[in-house]
Amino acid sequence: MINSKISIDYSRIVIEEIGRKKLADTCNVGLSAISQWLNRGIPMPWAKYLRLRFPRLKCWKNIPEDLVK
Repeated sequence: MINSKISIDYSRIVIEEIGRKKLADTCNVGLSAISQWLNRGIPMPWAKYLRLRFPRLKCWKNIPEDLVK
């Protein structure tokens, strides 16, 4: 079964690099959703969007490309 979220560790790295407020504004979600992502992982559709929206983040080098392709 395909995991529908990226790991919590990867999620925390992405959220830390983008910033909670900027991430919430970019995805048009509340800060409570970002808190859930920190504890449960970023949902795969959002992870794919973020990789396209922020392609130059340093953290993408540490996250396998096929994970959020």
